[in-house]
Amino acid sequence: MVALDSDVELDMVAYDKVTTEIRQIALDKNLRYGVESLETFQGLGIVIRMGDKIRRIERMMEADLKGLLRSDTDTHWEGLEDSALDLANYAIYLAMKLRGNLRK
Repeated sequence: MVALDSDVELDMVAYDKVTTEIRQIALDKNLRYGVESLETFQGLGIVIRMGDKIRRIERMMEADLKGLLRSDTDTHWEGLEDSALDLANYAIYLAMKLRGNLRK
């Protein structure tokens, strides 16, 4: 465990598990959609996709807070988690683009 502040600890084993899942999702989507799909998300396009994912997460969480979705259903939380993992991948793609590692 790594202490982030006096009240929060980060479980690095759990963190590593999530980052491994994020990497696998990127590999799976690359196989499914091909490298060409990333070419459409260059620069600002990546940021637009990130915004789309954030808005989707916001809508799902707002609906849950209003009681419009049952938070105990696996489907709802899987969709929310999938969106969060996709958002993480887009953030990585943006960092790669900024470093010159994502080429068109």
